[in-house]
Amino acid sequence: RDTKSGDRPQRPSPPTRKVCDREAEAAVKLRLSDLERVAVIGQGGFGRVELVRPANDKSMSFALKRMKKVHIVETKQQDHVHTEKRILMSVDSIFICKLFKTYRD
Repeated sequence: RDTKSGDRPQRPSPPTRKVCDREAEAAVKLRLSDLERVAVIGQGGFGRVELVRPANDKSMSFALKRMKKVHIVETKQQDHVHTEKRILMSVDSIFICKLFKTYRD
C-alpha cells in the first residue's frame, strides 16, 4: 500500500435497508402455515429458533422463534417477552435480527 499518497483502501459500503424491504413486504402476507421448516438454529428454556422459508419462495428465509406460552406464564415472564418484542420490532441494525411479524397458534 502506498502510504505517501494518502490513499486509503475503499471500505465496502454498509448494506442498505433495502435488503429487508422485500422480506418485510413478504412477511405482511405470510401466514404461519405458509412457512416450511428448514432447520433448527437453536433451543432454549422458552422454546426454539428455527430457520424457515415461505413454501412458495425459496429465495428468502426467516428465523422463527417458537415460544412455549405455558412456560412463560408459569415463570411470569410475560413482561419480558413483550419488551423483547417491542425492542426487536423497533431496532434498525445490521447486527440484530429485525422482527417482522408475530403469530399465535
